[in-house]
Amino acid sequence: GFDYFTGENFAHLMTERNFDLVVMEDTAIGAAYFLATAGLPVLGLTCTSEIAFLRSKEGYSTLQFSEPNSLLGGEFPPTLRDRWDATMRLFSIIKLFGSIFYEQPKLTKYNMEELDRVADVRFVMDHPAVGFPYLLPPNTFSLGFFHLKTHQLNPLPDDFNNFIANCPYHNIVYLSFGSFFANIKSFKHTATMLEVLAASNACLILKFAETIEDQFGFAKDQVLAKSWIPQKDLLGSGKISFFVSHCGNNGRLESIFYNVPLLCIPLFAEQVHNAAIVKRNEFGVMLLKEDLTNESFKI
Repeated sequence: GFDYFTGENFAHLMTERNFDLVVMEDTAIGAAYFLATAGLPVLGLTCTSEIAFLRSKEGYSTLQFSEPNSLLGGEFPPTLRDRWDATMRLFSIIKLFGSIFYEQPKLTKYNMEELDRVADVRFVMDHPAVGFPYLLPPNTFSLGFFHLKTHQLNPLPDDFNNFIANCPYHNIVYLSFGSFFANIKSFKHTATMLEVLAASNACLILKFAETIEDQFGFAKDQVLAKSWIPQKDLLGSGKISFFVSHCGNNGRLESIFYNVPLLCIPLFAEQVHNAAIVKRNEFGVMLLKEDLTNESFKI
């Protein structure tokens, strides 16, 4: 959290400075404070949705509302409705960051755009071949699937293999909304999704800490709920028919790399952008949470 960057632990870290390189997401509020005081070589990590912003901060022209970014969802080029929705999201973000600056006045003495430009080298966790064509700012490189090309797939744990072997249906669906949304029941449409999946001719592997075998109408051997999922190994096993996801960047790239179709239900931040990219490139489909019903979620 932000408190770490203003507390005693951070002050001690900056005094010691027994490191040679800073690696961080260069648009984080805490990171901005860090970069303003460190004076060290910085390697920035970002996703495709931030490219347009970074390019504008480097002094290059950009059509902010006519190319993919974290504010836009829907079709490309965007419709008038998409542009209006993006403007409303922008006002919400300005309001949020304004409240942060009000509560943390130390940050106001820094020029935030200058702070975002201090990264000596940036890596983009994406590639235009599976995303959207874009111009890179100076010293910015697309990483693509570098972290997956060298990943050695491991055999699935026995409980996963046993579940897959005993599944009474041909299709197996994987549903996960990531580490930041571990309690999937807090999503108001969870019951709708699980009831539809229970009524479908498919088994479900679900990232969730609680067992739900006796809920939502699931049949015997139809659902496996686990608090931890070996996601790369599961997607790369060839056993998953499709992945229901919030469309975080890692899950999107892993699904594309392992050729697993996506059903994207974006929740916040860059996930709307990621889902729109998936839809545009026909790697899967996009369903906004506001439009999620029993009928729209039919498998």
